[in-house]
Amino acid sequence: MNQSQQNVRVLMCTQCGAPIQTSQQGGSYTCEYCGAALQVGAQRSGPISFQSAQDQLGLDPEQMEAARLKSLKKQADHYDASNPYSYYEAPDDLEYIAATDELDDSFLPMALQAFKMATDRCHASSCALPDQRRVYWLAKKLKNSWTRRNDALKARAVIETAHDMLTDPGYQQLLKCSLADLARKEGDLAAAENWLSQCDPRPPLIDLDSEYRTSWAMLLMHRERWQDALAVVGERRGLIPYEPASVAVFNSVRVGCLERLGRTAEAENELRAFYDDVPDGFLENMYSNSDTWVPAREVLERLKARGDLDSRDSDSDSDVFYGGGSSSRSAPDVTMPDPPPWWIFLPFSGLIVGGGFLLHDGYTDRQRGEEMAAWQVTDGEVIETGVEAVSGDDDTTFYPIVVYEYTVDDVTYSNDYIGISVEGYNSSLDAEHDAERWEQHDPLRVYYDPDSPADAALDITPSWWAPYGMVLGAVLIFGFFVVVIVFAIKLVIWLVRRQKALAAMRA
Repeated sequence: MNQSQQNVRVLMCTQCGAPIQTSQQGGSYTCEYCGAALQVGAQRSGPISFQSAQDQLGLDPEQMEAARLKSLKKQADHYDASNPYSYYEAPDDLEYIAATDELDDSFLPMALQAFKMATDRCHASSCALPDQRRVYWLAKKLKNSWTRRNDALKARAVIETAHDMLTDPGYQQLLKCSLADLARKEGDLAAAENWLSQCDPRPPLIDLDSEYRTSWAMLLMHRERWQDALAVVGERRGLIPYEPASVAVFNSVRVGCLERLGRTAEAENELRAFYDDVPDGFLENMYSNSDTWVPAREVLERLKARGDLDSRDSDSDSDVFYGGGSSSRSAPDVTMPDPPPWWIFLPFSGLIVGGGFLLHDGYTDRQRGEEMAAWQVTDGEVIETGVEAVSGDDDTTFYPIVVYEYTVDDVTYSNDYIGISVEGYNSSLDAEHDAERWEQHDPLRVYYDPDSPADAALDITPSWWAPYGMVLGAVLIFGFFVVVIVFAIKLVIWLVRRQKALAAMRA
C-alpha cells in the first residue's frame, strides 16, 4: 500500500504495531491484525510557530535572523546531548533499547512494549514533556528499524501516531520533518512539501533548525533545485550551524549541490573538510542507500580513485539513522559496567538485626544492674524450689526455680525472681542443685526496691556478658554501616562509569 500522506492517514496499532488506515476526523477502529479496539482522535494539523525573544525587540527581519543564527551557533558550540529534542541521548531507563541493534530479533518486541507503556504514561500525565520525549524517542527508533527492514508503511504509521499524540511544538516540528522525509522517499513530493510547510522555518533551537534544514534541503535536491538547497545549508562550511549528529547529512547536501552546479573543486574541498569527522565506511554506506546522494557519491568516488582520501574499510555492524537521511554509523565497542550486587545486603542484614538485639539486651541488663545496686536488703525464707525446662530447636535448657517470701513494713511478699545472672543448665540435676543451694542461706538475703517492695531479687550481681554484649552489638552495627558505605561508593563509581560508557556509545 503506497498512498499519499495528504489523502490517507495511517496510524500504528499500539497492541501489535500494525498500520491502520483512519480518517482525518478520527473515530473508532478495530485492528484487522490483532482485533484490538482503538479510539482515534482527529488528525493534528496547522502551522507551528515559535515565539522567540528577538520577536519582541522590534528588530528588522535581517537583524532577527542574524541574532537567531548567532544563538544557534552558541548552541552548536556548546551542544547538550541531554536536551529534550536530542534523539541521541536515550531517556531514562531506555538505554537497553539504545544498546540493541535495530535489526536484532529482540528489538521490535522490546521497543513496541516500551512504546505502548510510553503512550499510556503520556496520556495519564496529560502529555508532560518528559513523557512526550519518551514517545518521540521510541517512535524514531521504531521508524528507523522499520525503514531498515524496508517496511515504509509501518515506519510512517508510528511517526504519524506520535505526531497526533504529542502537543509540544518542538516535537511536532521534528515529527513533521520525519513525515516529510518518509513521503519524499516514497516519491510523494507534494505530501513532503505539505508537511514542511507546516513547520516554522526559523525555530530558536539547534536540533529543530537542523532537522528542518536537512529535510527541506533534501526535498529541494530531489526536485533538482540545487541552488535553493545549497542556500538552506550554506554555501560554505561554518556559515550555517547545525547540531553535531547532522554533520554527514548537512555537509553532504552541500557537496551534492556544488557538484551539480558545476563547482567541482568546491565540492571536493567540502567533502575533504568533513571526511575525517565521520566513522570509517560511514559515507560509503550512506551514499549507497539513496539516489539523493548520487552527486555526493560521485565526488567521493572521484577523490578515492585519485587517492585524495585515505582508503577506509566499511564497518556497519550497528547503524544509527540520521534525521532526513538514510545514513548509518557503526556503534563503538563499549562494554556497559555491571552494577554492584544489591543482594549483598541480604547476608549482611543479620548484622544490624543481631547487633541491635545484643546492644539492646546488654544496655538493658547494665541499666537494670545499676538500679538494683541501690535496693535495700531484708531477711527472707525459701518456700519452694524446682526446675523449669525450656525446649529449643535442638535441645532443652533447665533453669532453677526458687520461690521465697519476705516482709517489708509488716507486709509479706512472695517472689520467684532470682536475678539477672541466672544460668541455664543442660542437666535438670544441675539446675535442681542450683535451686537447692538457696535453702542453705540462713538467713536468706532478699534485695527489694524500696519504691516498689513487690520487686525483689536474691542476686543483684550484674550480668557478666552485658558489657561484652554492648561492645559486640556496636561492632556488628558498625560493620553493617561499613557495608552500606562501601556499597554506596561502588554505586557512585558504577554510575560514573555507566555515564562514561553511555557517552562513549553516543560519541
